[in-house]
Amino acid sequence: MKKVLLIAYGIKHNGQRETIGYRQANSDSKDEWESFLWDLYRRGLKGDNLRLITVDGGKGHLAAT
Repeated sequence: MKKVLLIAYGIKHNGQRETIGYRQANSDSKDEWESFLWDLYRRGLKGDNLRLITVDGGKGHLAAT
């Protein structure tokens, strides 16, 4: 069975990249992305200083945001 990797990373003001979180999932579905994003939020990620979001065009991610 194929799996997908959901990943979120950020770039700090000084240009340093940082992996915020990742999860192996069964699919690139809306439900998988919502679960992953809510987990990041519960762990303290608020996005108050968020400037830009980019995605690879996956339908599940776009539906979840």
